Amino acid sequence: MKTHLRHLALLAALGTALSGCSRDSNPAPAVASPEEAVPSIQASFETAPEEVRQEVDSAVSAIESQDDTAAYLRLESLSKRSELTPEQRQAMMDAWMAINRRLAVAASNGNPAAEELLKHYRSSK
Repeated sequence: MKTHLRHLALLAALGTALSGCSRDSNPAPAVASPEEAVPSIQASFETAPEEVRQEVDSAVSAIESQDDTAAYLRLESLSKRSELTPEQRQAMMDAWMAINRRLAVAASNGNPAAEELLKHYRSSK
């Protein structure tokens, strides 16, 4: 779990570093909502093996039904796959980050499931 989170953190840092400098100290996220990430996830995994596509479909279903806890866990599981292409990892990471932002808002509004999931995430870093 810790290795996985380190990989995610490394990907996020690498994405930030490669995006270049900006005068805006709070640049817009790659996608504003998890739902906006769905088309790029679906496109990047079109040619993936059936088993991977099923996992992606499950994550997309959770995103579309706004089940953020399930979407988070499914995307986390998907991110552990070593055979993902850079495009697939980026699409998955964009969705995961959007889910994270939405969970943070839910947690700050008192959602206990979101609070627990983010607490677990932080403790595993």
